Amino acid sequence: MTCRGAPRNRAPRRRPDGHLRTPVKIFKSIDNFNVADPRPGVALDDIQPASERAFALLIRNRTKPLLKEGFVNIVGAIEMLSGLEYHHDNIVRLSERLASGTSLDETDLNHEAVAYLNRLGQFHYFAKSALASKGLPHATAIIPTVEKYMLFRMKHAAHRSIDRPQGETEDAQILQAISLTRAAGRMMTLSLGRQTLFRLPERFSTRAAWQNSAGYNGRAAISRFRSTMKTAKRTSI
Repeated sequence: MTCRGAPRNRAPRRRPDGHLRTPVKIFKSIDNFNVADPRPGVALDDIQPASERAFALLIRNRTKPLLKEGFVNIVGAIEMLSGLEYHHDNIVRLSERLASGTSLDETDLNHEAVAYLNRLGQFHYFAKSALASKGLPHATAIIPTVEKYMLFRMKHAAHRSIDRPQGETEDAQILQAISLTRAAGRMMTLSLGRQTLFRLPERFSTRAAWQNSAGYNGRAAISRFRSTMKTAKRTSI
């Protein structure tokens, strides 16, 4: 994909004030780019992975008004999908190695999970953006998996509540801090005599996202997250 307004073989010209002569706003419209359908003639339902299908959909709708003002927004969101697929595949691969005993180190798996959650967070905010709302006012309603796991992104991957509390109880801060870490992911055994001191609260009375009407179980949520990552299809977000 190349920009029609940018010279290919020399540095872009600058005005006397140092700014580029090519207006940055050219990136808003698809008309300023040479883009091609990645799978011409192939039905959308037959294109895998989801990010490539999304890019094909974009190209096949290049005349739509939304792509005249938000091309850079939408292309970036497709990159987010590609990132989710990349980290998902890595998580599945690393999980299989751990399950087979080929690897005993969970470090890479933990880092991939955090990276996945951060891409998830990017897509969440794209879905809530003003541009996305023009085409789909309630976009978050059709990505329930993204919304379900945003609590991990907001309270662990983006920043930890233990570092920047926002009304969480101390117990909530501690449990959120160990989520997706070796302490929680591997369920390390507590020292002798300490087991009776640790009790997982059935529910947290906070204004954070780590609660619901049925109560919150930290270990169960972590287990569900790992299970979902191992079994999710590539077409799922």
